[in-house]
Amino acid sequence: MATKKCFKCEEVKELKEFYKHSMMGDGHLNKCKSCAKKDSMNRYDSVMSDPKLLIKERMRCRLKQRRRRDAGLEKVYIKKQYPKTLAHTMVGNAIRDGRILKAPCVICGDLKVQGHHEDYNKPIDVVWLCIRHHNDRHIHLRDASTLGINPMNIDTFINELKILL
Repeated sequence: MATKKCFKCEEVKELKEFYKHSMMGDGHLNKCKSCAKKDSMNRYDSVMSDPKLLIKERMRCRLKQRRRRDAGLEKVYIKKQYPKTLAHTMVGNAIRDGRILKAPCVICGDLKVQGHHEDYNKPIDVVWLCIRHHNDRHIHLRDASTLGINPMNIDTFINELKILL
């Protein structure tokens, strides 16, 4: 077992007693978990006990978040993706609760299917497609958008693919 010496308590401990830290030479922090926890609790207590320090800490955190957001480190697209995420969650909950049953792929009959939303504003209205045909639909939608034309209606798309099979 590999060991390491904590610079705070100066005890030699196994590496599993140290938090991982990619910037350190051996990949672990130089103080053990118990010392790190004590330091964290001491800082928390000192910040919470002093109102001026608490306000300063809040401002520091806000500035840090703003810098991260401006640098693109936060997922800013979450607001844009919210209807999509909500629709996926609602379908998953409906399947779990038994309000929706998965059906075979409407094109080929494969049992391994994914729910495809034509409109995320109608979250429970899904078309069951296998992975291959679901990808085909999204490729069609992307290509239509790129070319600036209206995409094929989902029913027409399904009929066209059934003809090809």
